[in-house]
Amino acid sequence: MQVAQQTVPFQFSTAIGKFIGTLVNSSNRSSMEVDSVLPWSKGIEKSMAPKRAEHCWIYGTKYWDMLTPEQRHELMWLETGRDITAFIKLERFLPVLYVGFINRYRNALFKEIYDYMLIFSKEEIVHTMMFRRFMKLGNLPFIQDAESPSKSFLEDISSIPPIYGVMFTLVVEWAAELNALMCTQYEGCEPLTKKMFYEHHLEEVRHIAFGKRLVESYIGQASSDDRIKFSATFRPIVEGVYNEITYNRLIGQFTSFNFPIGPDDREAIAEVRNSEHNQKINKIKFKEMNKWLAEVECDVI
Repeated sequence: MQVAQQTVPFQFSTAIGKFIGTLVNSSNRSSMEVDSVLPWSKGIEKSMAPKRAEHCWIYGTKYWDMLTPEQRHELMWLETGRDITAFIKLERFLPVLYVGFINRYRNALFKEIYDYMLIFSKEEIVHTMMFRRFMKLGNLPFIQDAESPSKSFLEDISSIPPIYGVMFTLVVEWAAELNALMCTQYEGCEPLTKKMFYEHHLEEVRHIAFGKRLVESYIGQASSDDRIKFSATFRPIVEGVYNEITYNRLIGQFTSFNFPIGPDDREAIAEVRNSEHNQKINKIKFKEMNKWLAEVECDVI
C-alpha cells in the first residue's frame, strides 16, 4: 500500500535549509552515547544537593519554613526526579511525532529538515535512556500529573499540524532546559546531576535552534488570522508549562514526611506559584524565552 503524501502548508527558504544543514553536520560530528556520556561508576552523591536551594519550589514561602533541613534536602531530590520525569515523558513522545511528520510529508520536506527530524528523534531516544538510567541509579520516583497542561493537545497527535508540533516541542523543551540549567550549573551541585544536565544541554541547544527558526519562518509567512490562531493555541500552553515547572501539585505524595500542601489545595498551590520569590526567579529564568515569545506573538507576560 502506498502512503499518501501531503503538502507542507507553508514553504521554507533555502537559507533555512542551509541553517538546518549546519545542525545536521554538528549532530553527526558529536552525538551522545549513554555508556560514556557520564561517569556512571562514580554513582550519585545523594548527600549533596542536586539543585540550588533557592530554586526549590516552595523556597521563600511559609511552607519552606515548616521543613527541617533534612526534609528540604529530600524535597530537592524529589523535585529533580520530577523534572527528569517531565523530560522523559516529552522525549518518549517526540520521536513518534517527528517520524509521523516524516511519513506524512516525506516528499514535501527539505532534505535537511527530513534528516534533522530523524536525528532529533534519535537523540531524544538516547536522552530518555540516559535519564532513565540516572533515575534508577538515584532511586528516584517518576512523578507525573494527569492534569498536565499539554494533555489535551497531545490526545490526537495525528491531527497536529507540523508547525504546531514543532512549537509545542520548543515551548516545553526550552522552558525545561532553562529551568534545569539555572538550577544545577553551579559550584557545589551534585556532580553527576550537574554533568548530566550539561551534556543534555549540548544537544538540546540545537533542538531549540531548529524549532525557533522554523516557527520564525512560519510566523513571517502566516496570515493575520493564522497568527492569531497560533498564539491563541500556545499562550495557555506556555502558561501551563511555566506553572508546572514552578510547582507540581503531586510532589507531596512522594515525601517521607507530611507535606504541608495537599495535591488539591488550589489556593495554596496558587500561592506558591505566584509567590514573590517564584515570580522573581521565573522572570530571570525565562527572560530569554519570554523575549522570543513576544516576537512571535505568543507571550504570556
